[in-house]
Amino acid sequence: MNQRVVVIVLVSLFTTCFVGTCAVTTTAVIGAALGDSKPEKRRTYEPPPEPEPTEPTESSTPPEPVDEVATAEPDVATDEELQPPDEPGDFEAPLIGTGEFAVFHQEKAKLDPWAALQKAAKGTKVKVFKGSAPASAIPPYLELRDLPVADYAVIAGETLEAARGLTPAAKAALPKAKRASVLDAALPLTGAPLFDVSKVLHSYAQLTGGVLWDEEAQEYLSAEAWKTRRIDSWEKGVPHVSMNFTVFVSTVGTNVEIHSAGLKHFGLPELELKAIPKASKDSAVALLNATAQVLAEAKRAPAPGPLTVELTAIRHAQHRKNLEAKASADAEKAVELVLVPGANEKVPTLAITFPGAGSPSERVEDGLSALFGAPE
Repeated sequence: MNQRVVVIVLVSLFTTCFVGTCAVTTTAVIGAALGDSKPEKRRTYEPPPEPEPTEPTESSTPPEPVDEVATAEPDVATDEELQPPDEPGDFEAPLIGTGEFAVFHQEKAKLDPWAALQKAAKGTKVKVFKGSAPASAIPPYLELRDLPVADYAVIAGETLEAARGLTPAAKAALPKAKRASVLDAALPLTGAPLFDVSKVLHSYAQLTGGVLWDEEAQEYLSAEAWKTRRIDSWEKGVPHVSMNFTVFVSTVGTNVEIHSAGLKHFGLPELELKAIPKASKDSAVALLNATAQVLAEAKRAPAPGPLTVELTAIRHAQHRKNLEAKASADAEKAVELVLVPGANEKVPTLAITFPGAGSPSERVEDGLSALFGAPE
């Protein structure tokens, strides 16, 4: 009798455990299926008038660009909270220059996208691939993805309103675009191949009749505006770097901070500068532009540590002239910086800091005064 009871109890327990396990397993499978169904979000990450970038952007994109400082004031942060680490920490320099570009088409492209890309690249050193490049591909090269706009949406709002070279009618029509040719670029660490890639992108936009988009800089350009800024601004193989990226500005307490978007096209880390007094914003943007130009002209991978920015040593004549025009008669036109790893863990970033005594804001002002002269 006791043995039968034991057997019955064991069978009951086994049945309960089996059913329970199945229920748990079924729930996990359903949950995984639901989780896998979530669409992948496209990252949104705005170059300048002359010489500093000043483009607006939407609230869903990174902080406001140069001319549009955020109006909402967050909690006041102290200088100590705004200051990056004094000593360089871990930093991984980019191994390759990259960029994601797109050409939006209102209807069907005037020329088949793949045929147009092959034609645009003819006579250049840029290799082109339909889809992913093979692992053996050597930069510079472009990979073509032709997508419906449902898979690569137009970013509207202030970003579209600030588009370069587009008429009001073209801006109004762009959100109705049907397809987007996405072109992923891989470039060597030296900036020179970007010139050929920019030429190919310009020709491609002309052949297909589309509007150009720079994903990193968050900027729309007509084919004509692209040529003016991204091609004609080069001088004997030297890029006008600030024509190829954007500076975003955000308000942090009683100060502002800035960061670049698009320097990765040159194989450079992005740059950031914090603890900037609001009255010194324009000078700080000019300093960041000058620093980017110096790094690009150096043709070597930058690393944390000291860096001298000297306006008279800049090789790009027009950019040098524009920067020197901002300096007063008492300016040294040179400043000693210290680059330290920035706060952005996803994108290689170097923060611009200044050696010396005083609070971070005071050191920023002293550095700007050395480069451009004391403010009036």
